[in-house]
Amino acid sequence: MKRLKTQFLVWLMQNEVYLFLLRYILPNLRFLQPPGPSYFYKQRIRENMQAGDILLSKSKFALTNVLIGGDFSHGAVVIGPDEIAEMTANDFGVVDVDHFCHGTTRIALLRIVDQENDYGKQVALKAMSFVGVRYDASFKLGVEALYCSELCYQADFERRMQADLTDLVDMGRPYISPSGLYKAKGLELVYEWKDDPWS
Repeated sequence: MKRLKTQFLVWLMQNEVYLFLLRYILPNLRFLQPPGPSYFYKQRIRENMQAGDILLSKSKFALTNVLIGGDFSHGAVVIGPDEIAEMTANDFGVVDVDHFCHGTTRIALLRIVDQENDYGKQVALKAMSFVGVRYDASFKLGVEALYCSELCYQADFERRMQADLTDLVDMGRPYISPSGLYKAKGLELVYEWKDDPWS
């Protein structure tokens, strides 16, 4: 049953209607609109983040969770003080912590363990080299088009994160998910915030 669902989703991803829904409709549909972390917690994120860090988020009540399972549904790369490079259905963009955290129920800040030769700054520069790249609604690995967690993966050009590309979601091809980044052996957790009043 899971395989049939995945095959249907892969077929759907190749459809123009899907791209329209993904870009304009699904991100705005929520069962509830949580406020996200308070000012205090967002300040903690700002104080702890460094260039090249990975930020992951989950918006528990967003309809996009139907398509993206796991503990996290979005990933981005820290490129500077209060600057985060992300890939969304609206393509590559740079946002601040307030924007990134809006409506989330969980945030994780991760850092590549091997920081020799200012590697974090190099990762941030590599992430910025993808300005102008389009969003990849079909979730295929490659730099011609990128999805959010793939932006993080491709920015780590020396593969120091040691992320696992095992096909955990049964798409029939290698895939890096935000939850896969969270479990990467070469990343360490720097800070985490979780708002789970419904558990």
